[in-house]
Amino acid sequence: MIPIKKGIQEKYRLDLEFDSEIKFINYILKNVDKTKGGRDILNAINDILLDQLAMFLFKNKNDLGLYKGAKVLVTTTEKGLEFSFDE
Repeated sequence: MIPIKKGIQEKYRLDLEFDSEIKFINYILKNVDKTKGGRDILNAINDILLDQLAMFLFKNKNDLGLYKGAKVLVTTTEKGLEFSFDE
């Protein structure tokens, strides 16, 4: 998760934090096709985390300047991921 966190920090000046990285990883692994090996883990991270994070940032694009230095909190629920700003 470090490269993803670093990329978000460099591009948006936001810290990406997870309510529970273990819970997030288990959620990702639950959606992985084990026959595809490790490659599908990266695909799942892209499809589940990065796509949804991009949509969250896009929906809040007009306010991103106000949140520089803030945290984007990723909460893993039974229904999926939820994103929020945590100043």
